[in-house]
Amino acid sequence: MRRRVSLLAAAVLTAAFLCAPSGTAASADPVPGPAAQWRQLAVDALAKFETFDHTAIGGAPSVNGCGPGYPGVTQRVAAYAWAAQAAGILRGWHDPTTTAYLNKMLSMKNPDGGYGLPCDYDQFNDGSVNPKTTSYTVTMAGHVGQTEIAAYEAGVLPASELSALAVEVKAVPQLNNAAGSCLAYSTAAPDHANPDYCVHNVNAGAAVFLMQVQALELAPAGSGILAGYIGRRETATYNVHTGSWPYDDSGRASDDGHTAYLVASMYYLAPYLGNFIAGNLLAKTYTAAADWGVTLGLAALPSDVAGMHYGPPDRWCAGAARQIPLQQQTLATWTTPDVANVLAQAAQLFAVAAAACAPYDPPVTPTTTAPTTPPASPTPSTTAPSPSPSTEPTPSESTPPIG
Repeated sequence: MRRRVSLLAAAVLTAAFLCAPSGTAASADPVPGPAAQWRQLAVDALAKFETFDHTAIGGAPSVNGCGPGYPGVTQRVAAYAWAAQAAGILRGWHDPTTTAYLNKMLSMKNPDGGYGLPCDYDQFNDGSVNPKTTSYTVTMAGHVGQTEIAAYEAGVLPASELSALAVEVKAVPQLNNAAGSCLAYSTAAPDHANPDYCVHNVNAGAAVFLMQVQALELAPAGSGILAGYIGRRETATYNVHTGSWPYDDSGRASDDGHTAYLVASMYYLAPYLGNFIAGNLLAKTYTAAADWGVTLGLAALPSDVAGMHYGPPDRWCAGAARQIPLQQQTLATWTTPDVANVLAQAAQLFAVAAAACAPYDPPVTPTTTAPTTPPASPTPSTTAPSPSPSTEPTPSESTPPIG
């Protein structure tokens, strides 16, 4: 029996975005709330993506899917997963463009049943190059996995696809220690040969993906137990002196973008700790274009988790909304084909935030004179539940390290 997932999803399963009146106010325009602004950003980002990638209309895909260092390489599967979820929320899950992106995503499955990159890649710069048939944990759980959950709940993806992907994620080799479990960065042997190669944001995200699929009763046996051991590992790895996590067990520092993805997962694995660090991130002010998406993935967090209450319902929406001006400015600078994958991820993140935060937007009414023509009847648009964050929230990197 299908049950809707609450983990990492907005408490809203459908959200109505009301159209503005057809008339024009005499003097001042109403100020849209955060959800309306994120929805417009999502619409704009997806439209920009589609100027460079013509998959949705049966044309050529965009290139440079592995970054500027890999010219001519076809687009990565993650871009189509992001575009599919954004289109599903904005246009509906039965829209032809949504279907085209979903089909493209599914067509890029690796021989082993997982998903990865369209290029050979050395993740840890140790001289070992993973072939492009490698399946990456973050691509499966954080990118494709989140779109598959939303598509399944919308009734457009068979349960067998999602269940099979959960099997692939759970089967990733592990780098365990006394503190708990860690799923390796990829299925490639070099990426699980060194115990220092446990990448913490990827590990936590994979655990929550397994929890989500288990809530839908589609996960392989033992998924919940594994997620619990991963939660123990990540709780033990938290550094009280730095107030954060290292990127991996080599001690490399993590940036706030990767940390935000990890924290959004820890909100479910260890709620008190996740809530504390998420609040710290929201309190920061980001001004660099590269940081446009740091807090965006936190917007869809619920205020209640694991029976605990963490503030007013719109707490995360209001905190993340502080970055909207930076997001508007940054989106305007993305005008070249090499950022197509970034545009797809931005569209997904904006759309998920818009759907989650729509109930908290103030009513949009004219602030001065009434419209000169009668307003049109509002037209609700149904959105499917979209877990967030579905990806690592800093897609401005120019190379494939995407987790």
